[in-house]
Amino acid sequence: MDPIEEIKNKIDIVELIGEYVKLQKVGANWRGLCPFHHEKNPSFYVNPERQIWHCFGCSRGGSIFNFIMEIEGVDFGTALRMLAQRAGVQLRPVDKKLQSQKEILFKINQAAASFFERNLWQKKEVLEYLKERGLSKKTIKEFHLGFALDSFDSLNNYLKA
Repeated sequence: MDPIEEIKNKIDIVELIGEYVKLQKVGANWRGLCPFHHEKNPSFYVNPERQIWHCFGCSRGGSIFNFIMEIEGVDFGTALRMLAQRAGVQLRPVDKKLQSQKEILFKINQAAASFFERNLWQKKEVLEYLKERGLSKKTIKEFHLGFALDSFDSLNNYLKA
């Protein structure tokens, strides 16, 4: 069995979320105040049959993995390890070579994103265009928007340098 499915089957979502949120049973579901935004009336629901949660106030939702990622501020891998330990599920060891390749690709991706982002800030006409489209500098920075130069090999040359 897939370790993710095994973890989902072994962990009761109501019990898990109940450690973070005071839940009350309402019909087949459980309800409480959302831990992700301020509210006075509960709009956070847990469905034990489907093993999912959803907040109708902030539209967040998902599985036990999404909940742990949100509430603990961790990535999927960390949430997976935390929940596997809780469920007593043994995860396969990470292939060091594959992990190394992933780390290299991640660094290349970060470098490419930085390259395109820098390009954008150096092109006044592109910034003007985005401003005309209603994008503020704050939004451009927040979403790390970038710009590809009119050169097929500019990124390749940048990464080689």
